[in-house]
Amino acid sequence: MSLSVVDLFIIASILQGLLLGSAILRVAFFSSPANRYLGWFLVLLTWILFLGWQEFDVDVLDWVWTFMWEYLLAAVLFSYFLKALEHPLYDSWWRKGIFAVFWISLLVSLVIDLSFAFGPYALPFTDEHPIFLFFEEFEDTLSLWLNAAVIFYSLYLVRSSTSIPDARRQWLLRFCYALCALVAIWYVTGVLENLTDSEGVYLLVWMAVAALMWWVAYAGVYKLRILEDQLAIRSLRSAEAESTAAPPKVEPPTISVPTPDDNYAVELDRLMKQEHLYRNPDLGRRVVADALWISEGYVSEVMRKQVGQSFAEYVNNFRITEAKSLLRDAEFAQFSLEAVGLEAGFKSRSAFYTAFKKATNMSPGKYRKGEKTS
Repeated sequence: MSLSVVDLFIIASILQGLLLGSAILRVAFFSSPANRYLGWFLVLLTWILFLGWQEFDVDVLDWVWTFMWEYLLAAVLFSYFLKALEHPLYDSWWRKGIFAVFWISLLVSLVIDLSFAFGPYALPFTDEHPIFLFFEEFEDTLSLWLNAAVIFYSLYLVRSSTSIPDARRQWLLRFCYALCALVAIWYVTGVLENLTDSEGVYLLVWMAVAALMWWVAYAGVYKLRILEDQLAIRSLRSAEAESTAAPPKVEPPTISVPTPDDNYAVELDRLMKQEHLYRNPDLGRRVVADALWISEGYVSEVMRKQVGQSFAEYVNNFRITEAKSLLRDAEFAQFSLEAVGLEAGFKSRSAFYTAFKKATNMSPGKYRKGEKTS
């Protein structure tokens, strides 16, 4: 068969899905109960993409394509969300019931479609019988609505959850929205197929599936790895702070509302060094103004008259100092550069790299390598 640009994109996506799914299942770093379901979801989605896209005219592949893999996809996807949310429904018969739907459907397909595909035995009806055609139509419709029900209910559970880290919750929400878009394309494609009587319109679905796998590779694996690195850095940093913490001191009472004669620069320095205000990626003049009990405009005056730096330069100095400390420490060498930058307070990888190189004349990676060899 001749290959178009779309075919090459789908082939690349199939390879990407296989590699990514296998990595999640086999690499220890990604190993977790929830991620195992994500890995199987990607492998299964890749398998469905391949079967739906291929036109090799191989009887075995055509027969295997008649199995309702979409039922299994719904069961694996639902298990992933429940495990990621640590929801009690994971142990319920509802989740296991979706797997049962697939196995029952598979058994029926093995008995009926095997006869139609290879003819080892004869059935009392043909594949053109109205009841059989209705059964096939029912299976296709059920696969769409079963996956839609799983996705929308998972979206409801994620939106209702308050027990997981916010970054993980945001990823699960984005994943649900992406899956909702895929189901919408799937539904529209089915309508177009009925109107045009052409299976070629399903190319839209395969392109959407391929795009989803590329997106999951970045947002669901790479970004989640960054999140796990950040949480690990935070945990190590907290443990170090507790082990080196000085005995508590009785502090003299402080004035809750500073007067105009107070040195705001000293208080701002304390907020940065003791409360690590710079680690807030959304830190701005408004946050500082609220912390100092002054107006946002007066913050600029404090920076100009008392600090002698712009607000961005002042905050970035603290962030770069912390990033350099993390990059020098062998205990944090296992974590990615992006995670180090984000934990130091930078909002993005590009912002971290730009500020770090401007301050040190070298990239964070080169700085870390230099510290290892020094």
